[in-house]
Amino acid sequence: MSDHDVVKKASAESHADIFGSFYLDKTEFALHVGHVQEVVNFPGALTPMPLAPDFLVGVFNLRGAIIPVIDLKRLLKFENPVRSESAKIAIVESQGSRVGLIFDSTSEILRPRNEEKVEFQYDDRSVKVVKGMLKLGGGKRLIQILDPEMLVKIENVPQMAAYREQVDRRKERLSASHSLRKKCITFCVCGMKMSFEIKDIHEIVRVPELQHSPLASELCLGMIHVRDQVVPVISFAKLFRGASPEKSEDQDRRIIVLKVEQKLFGLMVDSVESIDSYEVDAIMAIPLLSKERVRMFKGCVAIPQRGDVFLLDHEEVLSREEVLEITRGHGKLFKTKDAENDSAAVRRGGNRDAYLVFRLKHLFGIPIREVKEIIDCSTEIMAMPGVPGFVKGVINLRGKLVTVVDTRGLYQLEATEDVSAQDRKILVFQDGENQFGLIVDSVESIVSVGAESKLKLPDVFTNGVGQAVRQDVREVLEIKMADDRASTLIVLDVAPLIGRIKEEKAA
Repeated sequence: MSDHDVVKKASAESHADIFGSFYLDKTEFALHVGHVQEVVNFPGALTPMPLAPDFLVGVFNLRGAIIPVIDLKRLLKFENPVRSESAKIAIVESQGSRVGLIFDSTSEILRPRNEEKVEFQYDDRSVKVVKGMLKLGGGKRLIQILDPEMLVKIENVPQMAAYREQVDRRKERLSASHSLRKKCITFCVCGMKMSFEIKDIHEIVRVPELQHSPLASELCLGMIHVRDQVVPVISFAKLFRGASPEKSEDQDRRIIVLKVEQKLFGLMVDSVESIDSYEVDAIMAIPLLSKERVRMFKGCVAIPQRGDVFLLDHEEVLSREEVLEITRGHGKLFKTKDAENDSAAVRRGGNRDAYLVFRLKHLFGIPIREVKEIIDCSTEIMAMPGVPGFVKGVINLRGKLVTVVDTRGLYQLEATEDVSAQDRKILVFQDGENQFGLIVDSVESIVSVGAESKLKLPDVFTNGVGQAVRQDVREVLEIKMADDRASTLIVLDVAPLIGRIKEEKAA
């Protein structure tokens, strides 16, 4: 009889005291079958959970619900907590919350008599997941009884009802005031995929050389200058206790600059993956959060090719006290003769334009609001007959066909082998019912530029980029990057660019 059949048969019984037993190594445990929803095979992958205790090995998506998975061997302090190859997961529900319990093998269905059950009485109020014992065969067979109510109280599940209501209210508010599909920036920290709504990000920069700060700490790594403003840089990994240290290459790391209450601070992350989109109605509540920084999490979204991604609230990453302590301290220490101008620039922050900066031999920019999403260039592209040479083919993006353009071919730029396939991205744009994707060598950053920082350059600066590029240029700017270097940014106008693609496809 399979594990599924065992649970199904037991659930069909009406007897009040029926238990299903299972093994962890050679130790036998029992659960009341009324709390066991089903038994499932171990998923192909578990998503690591931020701020999780060591026994919470991750979460997985079970038919639209995020299930936290508990390693009972670690929770119960087994000497050798190695998972067996045949391990399965029992989905246990109590008080409206569900958790998955890893076990090695099932045993049998038990119907003990009252005199064969012993309940433990604990003097303290600590959480005890073993609530009693079954003494079978005259006491020769001892089976520990797990308490489902205690299993879902281990960390923070008592607050899950309020958290779910908060997620539902946020969905309703966003659905009423915004498009049902929103854009986010997906990034990695310690192997965990997370995202911020794109509108909440001030800018994203490559990591320059960090300047030492007297206020540096385990959390604050140092500081950078972003257009004459001192920005303290926080190690995002350090916010997640027990997280593995960053292992990414230096060139992959980015600093995500956020603004909270007119204060700027940067978060060091291992890599920025993409711009993705998600349905507001598809936000899933995250169960079993740690007690720490609970308000940081808006929920979890399932993004094709990315998996389950944690959606974060940029205003709750740090507490108000932490933001003020870090930013105010740096502001006092590093006041310059331009401090008044810096304050004025902050007050004018609402008039800034955000650009996605990418490279195609030169540095190009496109207003971030015009980019639907960014996907990896490794996505399989299906060739199309009878199209111009610069059209690589089409990809299927969530049931919609996207025409993919070799941007170097479109702009008659020579091919290069210096760009790695890993760095290449596809920028996706929407044009009515049609979608187009431009292959670029790399996505460099997102910069936020105020009108006072833009310096329009003479047309002579575009002479070196070729006639094919010039006809799509909206403006050419000299901007200051995060390390205060001046860079020339060629800003493209998407509308005529897509118009030319459509004309040449139709020719």
